[in-house]
Amino acid sequence: MQKGGTPIKKLTALLALLALCLLAAPAAFADGVEVKYLDKDGTEQTCPSATVVTKEVTTWTDTTDAHGWYVVNSTVEIGTAADPIPVTVEGDVRLILADNASLTVNGGILVNEGNSITIYAQERGTGALTATGGIFSAGIGGGYKGSGGDVTATGGHRGPRGGGRGHPLAQPRGPAR
Repeated sequence: MQKGGTPIKKLTALLALLALCLLAAPAAFADGVEVKYLDKDGTEQTCPSATVVTKEVTTWTDTTDAHGWYVVNSTVEIGTAADPIPVTVEGDVRLILADNASLTVNGGILVNEGNSITIYAQERGTGALTATGGIFSAGIGGGYKGSGGDVTATGGHRGPRGGGRGHPLAQPRGPAR
């Protein structure tokens, strides 16, 4: 007998290992990472289950296992200037920009009427979002000849709601739309 078994036994063992990995994969890669964020009052909250945004996640919906919660926790770029890919928001979506994370969407974030997105920061408020719309489309909002839905950005404690840099004495001056 050959050392390590026959080729058939090796193939059978390999297929069994592959099958075991495939059965375990849904649990390992399922939606649902726990993540902290700051609510509109600057109070730290915990989202028990958020979908991690990757360049492949281009439809954000509140019907996922994570119920509309998404988190950017690394550097992610969706689409390119030469090949823009929009992200479509369906329902009431909440996006958390983790500290030191960056999301660039070349193609815009489409939030058509009847849908909404709320963007949250983490404690240090160092997450970044850049959304560049496609032809005739908003960076965040309605698409070509469409009407936009609600867009709400929530800054960190004493930070700006819609971009820029915060100041220790900064106070919000009304709704960010």
